[in-house]
Amino acid sequence: MKNNHFILVTLFFLAFSYGYSQVNSIKNGIIWRDTNGNRVQANGGNIIKHNNMFYMIGEDYSFSQNGYLGINLYASPDLMNWEFKNKIIDRNTNPDINAGIRFTERPGLLYNASTNQFVIWAHYEGSGYTVREAAVFYSNTIDGKYTFHKSFKPFGNESLDSNVFQEGNSAYFISEDRASGNLKLYKLTDDYLDVAEITAVITNNGALKEGPILFKKNNLYYIMCSGLTGWTPNQGTYTTSNSLTSGWTNWQNFGGKITYDTQPTAIFSVPGTSDTSFYYVGDRWQDPGNASAKNIISPLILNTNNKTLSLKYVHEFTINQNTGLWSLYDGNTYVPQNDWQLVSTSSEHPNFLAKNAFDGDENTIWHTNWNSSTATLPHEIIIDLKDKYEITGFVYIPRLDNDFNGIIRNFELYFSKNGIDWNMPVAAGSLSYWSEVNFQKTSANFVKLIARSEIMNNVNFTSAAEIKLMTNQTPVSKNEIIPYYNINNTGWKTGLQIDIEEGSNLVIGPQANIYGSYSWSGPNGFYSTNRTLNFNQITNTDFGKYQFNYLDDESIFQSKIFEINSKTLTTKNFTENSNKISLYPNPTSKKLHIANAKKSTSYSVYDFSGREIIKIQDKL
Repeated sequence: MKNNHFILVTLFFLAFSYGYSQVNSIKNGIIWRDTNGNRVQANGGNIIKHNNMFYMIGEDYSFSQNGYLGINLYASPDLMNWEFKNKIIDRNTNPDINAGIRFTERPGLLYNASTNQFVIWAHYEGSGYTVREAAVFYSNTIDGKYTFHKSFKPFGNESLDSNVFQEGNSAYFISEDRASGNLKLYKLTDDYLDVAEITAVITNNGALKEGPILFKKNNLYYIMCSGLTGWTPNQGTYTTSNSLTSGWTNWQNFGGKITYDTQPTAIFSVPGTSDTSFYYVGDRWQDPGNASAKNIISPLILNTNNKTLSLKYVHEFTINQNTGLWSLYDGNTYVPQNDWQLVSTSSEHPNFLAKNAFDGDENTIWHTNWNSSTATLPHEIIIDLKDKYEITGFVYIPRLDNDFNGIIRNFELYFSKNGIDWNMPVAAGSLSYWSEVNFQKTSANFVKLIARSEIMNNVNFTSAAEIKLMTNQTPVSKNEIIPYYNINNTGWKTGLQIDIEEGSNLVIGPQANIYGSYSWSGPNGFYSTNRTLNFNQITNTDFGKYQFNYLDDESIFQSKIFEINSKTLTTKNFTENSNKISLYPNPTSKKLHIANAKKSTSYSVYDFSGREIIKIQDKL
């Protein structure tokens, strides 16, 4: 996929680091933390096992003002707890990388037992993606600094997205040749530092492929790929053969039309006493941006007799390193759904009713109508919980079939005690595929979920397999938002109460962590996905309360409410019971003058947002 390594960060941000705690499962859809509490940055790489330890390498996609950051290596005994070992390739690895004219993508790691060296093959690129070469690096230790060996076009062929495969003492390099529209499979030399021959040319039937993975089970070889759609996910495909050199079958689909919002990057296996299980590793890129790209691991189901493959998306699971088997895992407690009742929905298809979203069955879905008339976004569903609960989070399970229509991206979640008063959302932001969102403990009898956009942004539908509410004993919350605002470009101030004169310019630019999604909720259904709010020549219709919503890449929600109030004074003269009451502002002192002729008169003065600012009783 295309990559932009030259990023200028202009947003306010803070670097936050949290202490490490033992991880008990593989959990998809959130950023992973290493044993020091830092983000795991290892995208587009692979996982190998060496000396009873799993090693994962991949690109560091952290925000950087200096471009390319390099390739990281992590180690884990259980595939759940990852220790950062080293940045094994960085800007100092060679002069071209240091000069910012070259960078790597999709590194593949091999161990050569004959030379006792570790070798990395990677896609080697420059600005504009016109270089299209492979690069080779090596090291005497798996976690040492790797030496640049060379970059080249294998036998003169273009080489873009790539991967490696090892079988016994033989190793192979597979890459996309964009010029021919095919995949090229190369056997490597005995030292793994060069190509020895073209083993196979795998045709793509006119459809360009990238993100190739090659692996083997029993006597059957598999190649998995994505289509070519930039950063946007697409339908994954695979082909099989009993021989590397020929006999590759026609491409077949796997993983639904967007491959569960991933692109293939690696396959690893876990041999055990019961079975050798295989696992798919995918990159989830725009979630919501590349700096928050996530590693997704899910079980593969392989049938070598029928030469088939299926990918099962699992949100959270564990792998038994002894038996080789995986098991579902869920450490949450939930509000029981038995008594829930549907209050209302903006739209539902007669065959996919809204009540399916809380029937306890992940195989049934709520889907908005698409027949005679298609209602447009936003869509909503309101549910009566039939009791009061202390809620700490919610889970959105998307449709798990082969389609993606209606899968929610941007959302707002509201709670109410009476089903009438909803106040501000308890959570909002951008959802991943199958999301678990944590927020501060909140009491509720009713819940309203509003879908603001769809995962592919090309339809007006909304769908859901299940909506669950969590009641965990230990809620997860943070307080990282710093409230900044700027009036008439006079400098940034902190605070949530903003008093401003009509006609002024206002920018509200809260500071939060870079990683995550932002949105705003405000009066009269106001909604925005910008980080900042800009008011040019503010008017009385702009006054009110605006909630800044921040959902970080660990799916923890935070918010701050800004209240914008008017400082502008107006004049009004009126007669009540024949007693004249005069009100006028002094433009110099900016004071409000109130005069009347009758004692024991009560006065309340309000600003345009309805906030009472003066309350007096008696003659003035």
